[in-house]
Amino acid sequence: MSLEYLERLGLETRGERWLARDGDELRNVVLHHEDDDPEWLDELVAQTQRWVGWSHDRVIPIHALDAARPVRITTGDERGPHLVRAAQALADVPADRETWVVSEIIEIARALTAMAAHAPGFVHRRANDESLIIGPDGRARLVAPIAFVNTSRLRNYVGRGHVVTGLRWLAPEQVLGHEVSPATDVYQLAVTLHAALTGRHPVTADSDFALLTAIREGRLAPPPVTTDPRLAAALVRGVARTPADRFPDPAAFAHALAACTLPGDLRSATARIVAGRPRPQLAPRESIGVVGNRCARRWEDLAPTADASTRHCDQCQLEVVRVTSIAAVIPLLGRRCVAFSDGD
Repeated sequence: MSLEYLERLGLETRGERWLARDGDELRNVVLHHEDDDPEWLDELVAQTQRWVGWSHDRVIPIHALDAARPVRITTGDERGPHLVRAAQALADVPADRETWVVSEIIEIARALTAMAAHAPGFVHRRANDESLIIGPDGRARLVAPIAFVNTSRLRNYVGRGHVVTGLRWLAPEQVLGHEVSPATDVYQLAVTLHAALTGRHPVTADSDFALLTAIREGRLAPPPVTTDPRLAAALVRGVARTPADRFPDPAAFAHALAACTLPGDLRSATARIVAGRPRPQLAPRESIGVVGNRCARRWEDLAPTADASTRHCDQCQLEVVRVTSIAAVIPLLGRRCVAFSDGD
């Protein structure tokens, strides 16, 4: 795979994400560079490997996995607006918004069902708006299934002791640290559906503690008025506080939604979503040479070290590394460096 690094998309706890161009396949891809303790990396590789090459039109694919340290995972392009935000482009035509949003949630629920068929016991654990990207065709896709959305020996696993999704999307059993199940994914899909239909999350609170308490106690806003009462009923059941009171899995939720009468024009709604979708823009080339936190001081003002390519910053108490190419940035994961104006 011939890759050209284009832009760093984000710096995360264990590594970072880069947008790159695959010269062999003539497509944009996202590179996930993961670097952490060996035991966790071994688990990441083992869990992610089963999805390499697996394909579904509503899941962003994993093209390749390089287990060398740092681990590099190559996925499809994950840029684009999230579903709830995209749905607001249809707010002036509620019937079309309802039709488009419900249709997209049905397809995502079916994708989760296909994932469970591929990996028995699979629970996504964050099947919510943060994981739903709207592509250039106006259709929602789940982000690539890397590590923390796979099975685990711990049935309440959400990612090495860390919350890997926004607090407001957690299901009550996740807040309590109880076992998760396919009904957990149903809850998150239903909350996302509510938010997309109304433009507002069904749980509001003044603090994280109050938010988690509201989720735990099932204090959500009532469902919106819908064209078909069966849709409102499906929403109520989907966000039931107790997993046993919800639809048992995404397939059952999709079946209930598919039985609802949808009055809008799906083709027209999708065309408007496509027309209103912002085109991803690359960052200016001069900003690409920075990894970690940007050092605010000039290179000339930093204290020299024994290594000519490294200087010390008295202000941030970290080493600053001067780079001349994108390729040189990748091994630095988490260290500070400065943009080199003469570089590429």
